[in-house]
Amino acid sequence: MEFLDGPATKDRVAKLVQQPGKKQFAVAFWGKGAVDTLELGEHAADIEVVCNLLTGGTNPDEISYLRTKGIEVRHSSLLHAKVYLFPDCVIIGSSNASANGLSYQGIECRGWSEANLFSDDPNLVAKVSSWFTEEWEAAPNVDDTDLEEARKNWEPRRDQVPPPVGDAKDLLDALGRYPTEFDGRRAYVVVYKDVKLDDDANDAAEQQIEARGEGKEWSAFQDWKRLPTGAPLLSIHFNDETGELEEEGYWEIAKGGDTVKFRKGTIEMCYETENPFPKYRWGKKAEWREALRLLMKHECWDQKSGAGFISFGRFAREIVRPMIASVV
Repeated sequence: MEFLDGPATKDRVAKLVQQPGKKQFAVAFWGKGAVDTLELGEHAADIEVVCNLLTGGTNPDEISYLRTKGIEVRHSSLLHAKVYLFPDCVIIGSSNASANGLSYQGIECRGWSEANLFSDDPNLVAKVSSWFTEEWEAAPNVDDTDLEEARKNWEPRRDQVPPPVGDAKDLLDALGRYPTEFDGRRAYVVVYKDVKLDDDANDAAEQQIEARGEGKEWSAFQDWKRLPTGAPLLSIHFNDETGELEEEGYWEIAKGGDTVKFRKGTIEMCYETENPFPKYRWGKKAEWREALRLLMKHECWDQKSGAGFISFGRFAREIVRPMIASVV
């Protein structure tokens, strides 16, 4: 029997996957990058996987990726085991695939202590094999309906996971250096060029605020189409011609919308909400101006209204990351 920490477990599994024979994994939670990190795609015909798909701790996109590789995947909502079974050995312990645990993945898991045991004892391998067979036969195959349900459970839970600080000096730096860490998070950057509310809209908003009383800090967006609801919105006023830039904090529209009609249009009422990335400083305005000028050239920007919004994940991948790469 041999003790393996997290990195050693990953390396040992990746090595054992290369050997001939069946590989049977009863691993509860799977995170982004597991398939490629463990090099599973090259040996798909020999691999069977049971995961815990529907309780919110597994990235459904990674399970979908497993299936596209030709790997048969079944699921059990009662599974919490982490078992990597090979023809003549087994690894049992705490390590989920790709070190993902309950919606954490990538560098979010840095610093976590994992503990696993490797054994090539034939009696133990036989007992684990019997156990796996029972789990496998009791578990249904993953289908498209399961994946759809899993996404509904994954996204809210993913929102609760704070992104890592790592060695990023501020939010923009983190977005550029670790863009995948912002994937799957329901948080958005909302940018407008001119006034947030005209006089009539402001009057309508003030009437609503007075009627709603105390308890929340209220504001409103005017004549926006399809703004995300039930998610933090980082509101930014930026005029690319004058360079005027104001970060207005995070606001949220009640899930399903909170639309109020007035004489000349509509407003969407919103309330101040918590910063989903509190460990990051805002950063330098000069760098934000550069990123926002690029956003204004992106497909998310509506030239007619002078406004646009984009998820933090796309903002990181499609705007900030290329911006930083062009400087390096």
